[in-house]
Amino acid sequence: MAYIIKKKSGGCCLQCGSALSGRKGKKFCSLECKNSYHNQINHEIRLYRGAVMKKLARNTEILTSLINDGRDSAKMDELLGLGFDPYYLTSCSKSTTGHDLCCCFDFCFIRTRTRIFNLRRKSFK
Repeated sequence: MAYIIKKKSGGCCLQCGSALSGRKGKKFCSLECKNSYHNQINHEIRLYRGAVMKKLARNTEILTSLINDGRDSAKMDELLGLGFDPYYLTSCSKSTTGHDLCCCFDFCFIRTRTRIFNLRRKSFK
């Protein structure tokens, strides 16, 4: 028994625009077109995630340098001058004193409007 492949009327590939044939509901003419289409759509998301990770990495570098210098506090102006971005943290909650308790990966500190203090590194032992 031979199968007859019918061309759909009006169906075209979402990536390249060529006519589609085969099953009903088909959206792409080939696997290459399907992959290319989805890579194009997800490109902006990957760029955004990369930018966020870059800012988190910069914050971690700055906090590491403070810890290595033996410091547990710093003025916010100084941190901002070094490139610290206070909006990119991995978690933030309220402490019992009403200040923000913030973490950037394995670093935790208390943040006020003008400074950070009680900077420490979590141990995972």
